[in-house]
Amino acid sequence: ALDTEDGVERWNKTLTGVSQRAFMGVGTINKPADEVLAAILDPERRKTWDPYFLEGRTLADIDADTKVVYQVAAAGGPASHRDLCLLRVVHRLPDGKIAVITKSTERPDCPPVSGYVRADMLIGGFVVAPEGTASCRVTVCAGTDPHGWMPGFVAKLVGAKQPMVVARLRDYLMKALP
Repeated sequence: ALDTEDGVERWNKTLTGVSQRAFMGVGTINKPADEVLAAILDPERRKTWDPYFLEGRTLADIDADTKVVYQVAAAGGPASHRDLCLLRVVHRLPDGKIAVITKSTERPDCPPVSGYVRADMLIGGFVVAPEGTASCRVTVCAGTDPHGWMPGFVAKLVGAKQPMVVARLRDYLMKALP
């Protein structure tokens, strides 16, 4: 890990040769996996614990586990907010882990919105790994090309803070569902 803060191991890296950034955060949340998953998937709840998540809505249900979603993410500092059109899959693995996988997609019903810069999520999401019945290990990661203008110091600052959404999710769940 690059470092550990507030119980979250975090990594952050600028990928070579491209304007993309990658980050990862891993921490333990003392709540059942399904409660954690519900907070991750609900856009209204996510606004309360993820400072980078400004807006989200489902555009299409492909099947029970696959959706096309639209999201607006805060860019931080003087840079424009980013919007994303994402394919999101929730996959339950045989060992009990739950993977929430997102990747940018293009659709006619999800054009870039004026005032935002369309970012490209190469791959991202969460893995919720149960540790018994009342606790789980949560990993968040993403590789994103923010596109457009973004000062290097803003990208570095945001990249350092993004893995901390695991701690914010933990704190939200401990208060909301004591």
